[in-house]
Amino acid sequence: LESLMNLPNSTWAQIMQQAGVNLEETFNNPETVRELVKLLKTNQRVCTAVGPLYIHQLSKTYTDLINVYKYYADQIHLAIQNQGEDAYRHALVKAMRSVKKEILRLLTTFINKCGEPEAPPAMVANSILPELLAPDMNSVLGDYNRSIAQDV
Repeated sequence: LESLMNLPNSTWAQIMQQAGVNLEETFNNPETVRELVKLLKTNQRVCTAVGPLYIHQLSKTYTDLINVYKYYADQIHLAIQNQGEDAYRHALVKAMRSVKKEILRLLTTFINKCGEPEAPPAMVANSILPELLAPDMNSVLGDYNRSIAQDV
């Protein structure tokens, strides 16, 4: 798994390193946003294939995933506050929403695939779910709560 994920992990690390230097410039760059979507889709496919073994990969990126989700949730929320619902039509906001969607898809896939012995469901429930379902505005549930419903 480690050798399979070597290239995506190095790209992910490079993006996170750049974000450490200049967060807004890195994460608001459309090319970076597209790259994040690709990386997340790759991770989701690997997770589907390897199942519970994916815990080793997820443990390397989980904190970053949550932080990226929170950053884009905040940026989208700010765009909606400043520009109204028209912000949903902007390419960058759409791309940010795609990153959020792919993070949730990856975590959902992992939760569905978790199992003994690498990722016992009880351990996954105790470590991942509280972060996602916390009642504060910085969690996924808080983000959902402050979102504006859209017609699809």
